[in-house]
Amino acid sequence: MATQPGHDLVAKTQKLPRPRPEKAGSLKTALLALLCLLILACAGYWLTLSSDRKEAYRELAADHAASLLADTPFASLANLLRPAKPQLPEQLLRPATEKGTLSGQTVTGTIAAPPDFGESSATAPAEMNGQGGALPLPGLLAPGQTENQVVFSQEPLQPVAEDSRIKAAYLTSLAQWLANHYRTGSQGGLAANVQALNQECGVRLANQAQGGRSGILRYAFHPSMINGLYRLYIDRFMADLNEAAIRKGFNPDQNRQFHRAMAGRAAILASSLAGVLQVPDLPARLAQIDSLAQKTVDANAELTTAVFELDAARSGRASRQALAAGQMRVDGATARYRRASEEHTRAQDALAAEIRRHSGQNADEDSLLFLAAWVGRRYAQGGNAKGAIESCITALRDFSNRCARFGEGA
Repeated sequence: MATQPGHDLVAKTQKLPRPRPEKAGSLKTALLALLCLLILACAGYWLTLSSDRKEAYRELAADHAASLLADTPFASLANLLRPAKPQLPEQLLRPATEKGTLSGQTVTGTIAAPPDFGESSATAPAEMNGQGGALPLPGLLAPGQTENQVVFSQEPLQPVAEDSRIKAAYLTSLAQWLANHYRTGSQGGLAANVQALNQECGVRLANQAQGGRSGILRYAFHPSMINGLYRLYIDRFMADLNEAAIRKGFNPDQNRQFHRAMAGRAAILASSLAGVLQVPDLPARLAQIDSLAQKTVDANAELTTAVFELDAARSGRASRQALAAGQMRVDGATARYRRASEEHTRAQDALAAEIRRHSGQNADEDSLLFLAAWVGRRYAQGGNAKGAIESCITALRDFSNRCARFGEGA
């Protein structure tokens, strides 16, 4: 029997699952409700915050937005999140201004009468302003004071002629000391080494100035002070050298020779100091030399004790074995002393040779080692010792050039 089409459609429809209307759209509704609850919670939390915390969070949000929108046309929108800056109170923007006060945008007042910068010219006409005359200025008046004119004097200040601690008389005595140590003739020259010069300068200056030698070093051993003292006294010192040579009885030719000798000695001293500055490990080298010197002194003391004991044993007619043992102690102490002395001498020779290599001058070893120790003491005192020594080198070279020009008759 044939099946009807309508009957087949009904049969297929009956096989479909029945819809569940109670679950349709429930997920979207739950998400929307959760979002609303989150927004309400954030709003409630925001309302509970203090104004300071709110401004802090807005600043953080503005900074984050500025970092995200940087280098884009919308970068300025981040500033909309920032809290507005509070305006200044009206009493600060437009304060009440009274005569004699320093408040507000317009200041009025007068300068009190006591300041006086020159001769009184209260009767001078006001037209002299700008031409050295009286200049009436407003100011602040205390109770009972009257307005007066302030006068600016055009009198130049006297230049500084002498330092307060290092006087010019010290340079005069130094110039005479140098002239006294100069020997004329073909075999003559300046008979004073750097050790004697340091002793003369240190002792005489310490006696004349306050604070002694250490106080003078703390006062004057700085680059700016050395340069200032040199500029202040160099012309006067050159005149002192010339006058000292005349008082010593030098004729013009001998005076020029004296200045040439000073030029050469100053140039050698400057180059030697520059060579000392070029030694990279100078403090360590000096410490090694001092250690070897102490080792030599200890070995010498041991040798002296051994010799004394041997002489005592001989005087006491000790046994042959005791004398042999004493002689062995003397021989051992002698060997140790000789070895320590040789090590000390080698260390000194090596340092002097390195200074000569840097300076290009064949100065005597004692002077080079003395300069190295002098620079080492300046290093130990701290401060800008290297800069001060460089200023000394510059001053010595300029002084050498001046003496050389005088010696050439220029």
